[in-house]
Amino acid sequence: MEEVIDLETRIRAFEEVLNVCAPLYRTGDDLSRALCQLWVTMSASVLLSCVESTYPQEVEAARSLSRFQSLLGARALLLNSENIARALANLLDALKSGDRAGSTKAIGETGILELCPETARLHDELETITASTLGQGRIIPLVELALFAVEAREFERATRYISEALTLYPESPELHVLLTLKGLIALNSGNIAEAKSYLIESVRVCEEDELQSVRSFSVLLANGLVACGEMDVVIVYLTRCASVWKHQQRQIAAWIAMLRHGKQPDFGASTFLGAMNTPKLRIPLLVARCLLLDSKPKSPRMTRAQRQEILAEYTRRNLAAIKGKLDIGKN
Repeated sequence: MEEVIDLETRIRAFEEVLNVCAPLYRTGDDLSRALCQLWVTMSASVLLSCVESTYPQEVEAARSLSRFQSLLGARALLLNSENIARALANLLDALKSGDRAGSTKAIGETGILELCPETARLHDELETITASTLGQGRIIPLVELALFAVEAREFERATRYISEALTLYPESPELHVLLTLKGLIALNSGNIAEAKSYLIESVRVCEEDELQSVRSFSVLLANGLVACGEMDVVIVYLTRCASVWKHQQRQIAAWIAMLRHGKQPDFGASTFLGAMNTPKLRIPLLVARCLLLDSKPKSPRMTRAQRQEILAEYTRRNLAAIKGKLDIGKN
């Protein structure tokens, strides 16, 4: 029963990504479409892994019936999201009732097999999508690709994506994520000292950027270091985060108190971090960030007035997204 509940959660998450991405894909520019294709494909990969781990025979049977093994299906899914939603509902019903034939049929109808070929090819296809983007905003899908690669434990690929992103002169929001990912890669290789250094550097780059406080901050590396017993450096990190994300000082103080008592905080229970990482909020904000990066002055010396204008526009888009009113076609 727990497996079905977890699967239902994954299906709902995939549906949310489709619901958010479909209108953005239809009305957005090339960067918006690339981000939508990345998110739909990455979400489909997570869903397929969940289905396959519990119902391997049904997935194998569906694969044998599928004639397509191309990421081109991402566009079809985005343009036919209502049909895919019905297929997902049929899949859940079939799995709950133990209908193996119905499950096999529904898996094929969801389109997730077309989106998710074998691992190496999947990442190659994702690279192709990212490579098709141009402009300063291109760094956004590249950072998302690096994050997905780290989560998939494709560390060699992630290192390559991070190196490429660093050549695009990332600002603090993107640099915060890239340094976090470098720290996670170091932690995976057993280099705790290097991981700790990246953790502190990831918050340092945020401390002088007024734009950063209207975005989220990462606790992925902090969580990994706590699991290794490195409480002190995480306390330093969180203390400095509290000076940037002042609206989260109470939550951060509670985490610090737990760490000082040798306990591991449940970072995932944070209402703020949870909300900021939902597809409904995060994807439109990433699209908004792409648009703002592409609209910024080309001069490396930005005037105070230009900076304030960008801050005002970015903040407006954040608030619009939080209220569910972001309309890429009109903003």
